[in-house]
Amino acid sequence: MFSHGDQLIKKGDFIKIQYTAYDESGREFDSTNGDISKSLHGKQGPMLVVFGFDRLVPGLESGLENMKKGEKTELNLSPEHAFGNRNKNLLRIMSHADFARNQINPFPGLTVHVDTESGRQYGVIKSSSGGRVLVDFNHPLAGKNVRYVVELLDIITEPAKKVESILQDSDLKGEVKYEKETVIINLKEFKDFDQAKTYLETILPRVIPDIKKVNVNKVK
Repeated sequence: MFSHGDQLIKKGDFIKIQYTAYDESGREFDSTNGDISKSLHGKQGPMLVVFGFDRLVPGLESGLENMKKGEKTELNLSPEHAFGNRNKNLLRIMSHADFARNQINPFPGLTVHVDTESGRQYGVIKSSSGGRVLVDFNHPLAGKNVRYVVELLDIITEPAKKVESILQDSDLKGEVKYEKETVIINLKEFKDFDQAKTYLETILPRVIPDIKKVNVNKVK
């Protein structure tokens, strides 16, 4: 039998990880610590992940699946297991007028986005001349090998503990009671109660199937 420290991750578990990711030149491009974390994630510290639901780099997800709580490892990922290979179909020629209508001056290196039926796509302008603008919608690290140094800090399986972790991750404070598929949350500190209430009532049943009903109250 596995001891608690030997517990492996399964789909639906909440996990807390910290990591630093490097490109082929050894430059950090993502992290859960320092200024890069503040810039990319709006904060720093361990990342809460709903395993199997939150989108992770494929090689990072499969690597985590074989890790145990407290384990730290290094993952060297090929493009197929990271950000994919470059796709020439993601190079698009657009009209200078498309940018002028949105008061954008297109120049090489500028990051832009377009809204499509499948969601928002981000690209980098590669060239702009003769009224035509070449935009590369490939991920900047497409076709590149990357390296992740990752530590699995915690595996959370109990519904009440999962709710508490979401509160903590959302900078909300309160008491949690869970019984018979119902969770009661008494929020103590909040900036916008109605917004917090709607968020919790929406997200909790989606990521914690054991929860069928959510009651959120405000207390002093």
